[in-house]
This record gives sequence, C-alpha cells and structure tokens, in this order.
Amino acid sequence: MTGVRAEATEQWLELVRQEYPLTEAAFVRDLGGNYNLNLQVASDRGALVVRVTPDWIEPDRLAAVQAVREYLRARGWPVPRTIRTRAAGTTVPWPFRSARWSGRRFRWRSSVRR
Repeated sequence: MTGVRAEATEQWLELVRQEYPLTEAAFVRDLGGNYNLNLQVASDRGALVVRVTPDWIEPDRLAAVQAVREYLRARGWPVPRTIRTRAAGTTVPWPFRSARWSGRRFRWRSSVRR
C-alpha cells in the first residue's frame, strides 16, 4: 500500500474471484483515484470496475451512495450497476491487512460495478 490508497495485488483479484459470481477475472489497469483504488478488470461477464474504498468510508455512507446509484439507474441514468456478491451483498471486507492514516485505523472494502 502506498500512502492511503490500496494497491492492485493478486490477493485482490483472488478475493474478487471468490466473492463475486465470476469464473474468470484479470487485472487490466488501475483507473486512478485519490483514496479509492479503481481497477478495470476483464471477466467472463465483460469489463468491470473493482472499487476499493478505505474503511473510514462508513458502511452506511457506502450503502447510501450505492442506493442513489441504483435509484438513478432505474430511472434511465447511465450509471454502472453494482454486482452483488455470491452472498447477495454489495461490499466485501478486505481480510488481509489494515493500514494507518492520520491516527485512524482502517481496513479496505471492495465493490464491483459494471
């Protein structure tokens, strides 16, 4: 991890394969982001973006952002669809490590959008 942003690793890709209904997934490129890690992934379902948000983004806030996206998408706005995990969730906790930033401990969560 560099600074406060997660880095693309093989562990991330394996977590995506395990938690999301994908049989194939490969990193294409890092799409950038100040705090979020946004990865373009090629999969058996087409091109996807895996978004990794730091833990200081509260789960309620992340759920609210995803709800707004789904609301807009349902009304015809060109908003990517959030892909549900195998357990029907919209986020996956990052189990491998945590980091420190400004005295706050945080873990990483991921979500996948198409």
